[in-house]
Amino acid sequence: MTLEHVSDPQAAAVLRRLHQSAEQAKSGMVSQHWPRMSAWFSGLGTSHAERPEASVQAGASLDPQQAAFLYSLVCGSKARTIVEYGTALGVATIWLALAARSNWGRVITTELDPQRALAAGANIDEAGLSDVVDIWLGDASQTLRSLDEPVDFVFSDGAPEKALEVLQLLRPVLIPGAVIVSKYTAFGSKEDRAYTDWLRHPANGFVSTTVPFQSSMEVSVFRGEPAH
Repeated sequence: MTLEHVSDPQAAAVLRRLHQSAEQAKSGMVSQHWPRMSAWFSGLGTSHAERPEASVQAGASLDPQQAAFLYSLVCGSKARTIVEYGTALGVATIWLALAARSNWGRVITTELDPQRALAAGANIDEAGLSDVVDIWLGDASQTLRSLDEPVDFVFSDGAPEKALEVLQLLRPVLIPGAVIVSKYTAFGSKEDRAYTDWLRHPANGFVSTTVPFQSSMEVSVFRGEPAH
């Protein structure tokens, strides 16, 4: 599935605009931050804050191929309650919401930045999907503590330093077979590696693998076994 296959013309128009804007912004920031990028690729930067893609991705989204993959996973898993960590401008949220609507489900998405949450809300509304999306404003490691319903799909693309804490917070409400997709991989920062190391530890109840897109994604399934 690609953007051309999105059957909802209202949502497709918004997604096309957002993906194009993200690509243009990314190209511009790569040029602007090339000295830092060269230093990082040479091994001089180690923290996530020093990574050039931290700046590039700050307002960007999944690329259309990754987003379509995410959509297909939600549809295929028949997920009804979907949690997104890191709304940003709402690009992935719209893809998730399209899939959730076809499953008679909903998306709970969390965003720390009020301005981003406002912009995302406007994009989601323009796409005609406000009825299936709840935006929870604030620190996800706090706001998601009130979530007490079963969760069957998680997309994690927020700040890496909080990602593991958020996943551990959600673990008690994950149903067996729940799918977790994230932008953190074993090839990334130390925060990314801590996240994937925990996911891949047998005692934590997940089966996990990296899917090699241009920017890789980690896809995991919760087996439902208790953590030791």
